[in-house]
Order: sequence, then C-alpha cells, then structure tokens
Amino acid sequence: SSSDALLRLDERIAALHTDETVRVVALPNVLIIQVGTTGYEVAKSTRLITHLDMAGRVEHIADLAAVGAITPADAIEEVAAARRLAPRFGPWMTILGYALTTIGFGMSVNPTWLGLPGYLLLGIVVGVIVVAMRPFPALAPIVPTLSAAVVTMLASLFVADAANEGILRIISPALVVLLPGVPMTIGAMELARSEMVAGASRLIYGVVQLTLLVFGVSIGLAIAGKPTPEPPSTQMGPWSFYVAIVV
Repeated sequence: SSSDALLRLDERIAALHTDETVRVVALPNVLIIQVGTTGYEVAKSTRLITHLDMAGRVEHIADLAAVGAITPADAIEEVAAARRLAPRFGPWMTILGYALTTIGFGMSVNPTWLGLPGYLLLGIVVGVIVVAMRPFPALAPIVPTLSAAVVTMLASLFVADAANEGILRIISPALVVLLPGVPMTIGAMELARSEMVAGASRLIYGVVQLTLLVFGVSIGLAIAGKPTPEPPSTQMGPWSFYVAIVV
C-alpha cells in the first residue's frame, strides 16, 4: 500500500543515503520524492503488476534497499528487470489454471452434474481471452467486458439449457477471477488510514471494473437473450463444497 512505500522510503532507505530532509508522496501509480529543498524526482508507472512472482521480486529488492544491501543504481536496474519478467506460466498452463479455478468456484455452489462441463468450457474461454490480450496492454481495460459478454452469450445459448442451471450460477464462477478484489481491499485499508487520494483511487478503479463486468453481462444477454427456464437437474450434493476447496 502507499503507507508501506512511505515507511520504507522515508524512514529506512532515505536515512541510509542522505542527511537531508526527504519528503515522499506515494500514490497508486505515481511516486514523488523531494530531497532537501532543491532536488526532486517524479516516477510514474503505466503498467499494472498482476503477477505475484514479479511483485515478490520487487518486494525482495525493497527489502535489500531498506538494509543498505544494494545501491540505488543497482536497485533501479533490478526493478526495471523485474518489470520485464515474462509471465511465470505459459499460455497453456494459464488457460488450465483458469479452467480449474472456474470448476473449483462452480463446485462450491453445489451445482448440477451437467454444469461441470459448462464450467470447464467457460473457464477455458476466459483463459483464452486473457492470454490473447497479453501482447496488447492497451486492450487490458476491455478484458472484463469482453470476457463477461462472451461467457454470458455461451451460457445463454448452450450451457444454461444443457445444465438446467440459473444463468448467474453458470457465469459467476468463470468471472470470479476477474473481480477486482485486491485493489478494493487495499483501497479500503488505505481509506481507514486516512490516505484519501490513494484509497479512493483504488476503490474507484475497482468499482469501474465491476461496472465493466456488469456491462459485459448485459451485452451478452442483449445479444443472446435470456435462456428458457428449465426444471433443475440433480445437484452434486453438499460434499461438492469440500471438493471445491481441494480443487
């Protein structure tokens, strides 16, 4: 969070390299540092870090800098190298991960047996969309809307009728992985610490992501139409929740 960045830069790292007064302003994608009364630096990030291995690498570099185990120049080079890291898992493993995650969340709501293939299909579809958009960072904002629209259309036309499930029970597990849980949680924590700008920015970002998901679902329903209600099939049973935890 922003307060963690302020604590490290202002109270730990700066004290190792200068006796001047250091002022730091940390926002979600902007960092402003003033040393003394004349020197200052403004850094802006235009890329969202979503890979835990990349975030872990940057965290390790920050830990080294906090104890003086790395020079500022080396730290800058290491951070730049960390941000160029390729995704840890290849396209096929990523798609498989989305499929398994969708099945896991789907089983947690006690679905019908016929719903499992539908969860697998929709999870694969979302994984393919996410992987296909990787080379085009500028298109990242439309991923939630596109995924929600495609998933809703497939569920309305094929999956919901075949599985005899409600449309929301079918599409929700596939879209859970696109929910902005991390920015909304960190934003709420920052607001609780009176970090109004950073916290409000993250919360607004999360709300916009949720709005894009809802917009995508609306587009899918408008194109494909609502599925015809069918009598529900036999559900898996309460034990499916415990299997979902394992998955």
